[in-house]
Amino acid sequence: VLLTRGKEEYRNIRVTEVSGEAFIKRGEIDDLQVMANMNLQSGDEVYTGKNSKLTLLLDDDKYVVMDANTKLLLCHRNGGRQQNKTGSGIRCGVFRY
Repeated sequence: VLLTRGKEEYRNIRVTEVSGEAFIKRGEIDDLQVMANMNLQSGDEVYTGKNSKLTLLLDDDKYVVMDANTKLLLCHRNGGRQQNKTGSGIRCGVFRY
């Protein structure tokens, strides 16, 4: 995942904790409920609801917390599809890492 302050990309993104409501828009599926241990993939649009929090594990060694009312779009970055790397764009909200 490419976070806004750097140019890092990650191969594996997994949800480790969900507090409150969090959902994914994946292709034609809207409002797929996020659960712990769920793997995210390129093209996912992840969002947290009011009073919610989502913790993501990136490449098994980095954590990112999505606070309430945050949206994240996961997408392939430069050469990413060939290297299985995913980047992201923060649509709105707050991340802590």
